[in-house]
Amino acid sequence: MAPSPSRSRPRPRGHASIRRVRGALLRRPLAALVLVSVVGTIFYAQRDRWLPAVAATLVCKPSLARADAIVIDNVVPNYALFERTQQVQKEGVATLVLVPIPEVPGDPTPRTVSLGMMDLMCGIAKVASCTPIPANGQEPISLTVAGDVAREIERRGAHSIVLVTSELRSRRTDEAYRKVLAPLGIRIDCQPVPGGSTVDNWYTTTHGVQDVVLQLGKLWYYRLVVLP
Repeated sequence: MAPSPSRSRPRPRGHASIRRVRGALLRRPLAALVLVSVVGTIFYAQRDRWLPAVAATLVCKPSLARADAIVIDNVVPNYALFERTQQVQKEGVATLVLVPIPEVPGDPTPRTVSLGMMDLMCGIAKVASCTPIPANGQEPISLTVAGDVAREIERRGAHSIVLVTSELRSRRTDEAYRKVLAPLGIRIDCQPVPGGSTVDNWYTTTHGVQDVVLQLGKLWYYRLVVLP
């Protein structure tokens, strides 16, 4: 009698479960990669919408009304601010122009140089009667300078100002000035002035990206640490 052929042993059920789990684990990274690729493609395609929106959070709400004085945010000297001041002055908004001149501790630049730069920019931009205000340049510099400006405005009996400031630092500067001036009953109108890096083009250059990242960090540092 011929021996019966040997039957293969059935594999334990656990082997099938292991295969299913292994297949699922292999599929998950692939699905995650596809999802990330799709989301990344959507974000890249829509970058001209959401990237300007990011920088727009750094900009104060523009407003303009008759005021007792124009204050040029001269913490970072910027000729474009003097040009905009001349336009505002020409519209009859205000005649008095106050320019804070911060003295930063440890800065070897003589104050006469800063005054000379102010006079030069005022002259080229044809701004009438720029009045310098000596200001303390200690950190947090925007809030410290706002305090010095507030004392000068009170001394002059002014009740309203137009703050002319660089676009990408305008919200932080505006919030610092409001922190100091609002309790004194002094109204503030903000005039943000675009520079080389603007809300619409900042992400096209390395310098623009660095500037926006820096200004975002400073804005939230002021909001969380300095201004509360």
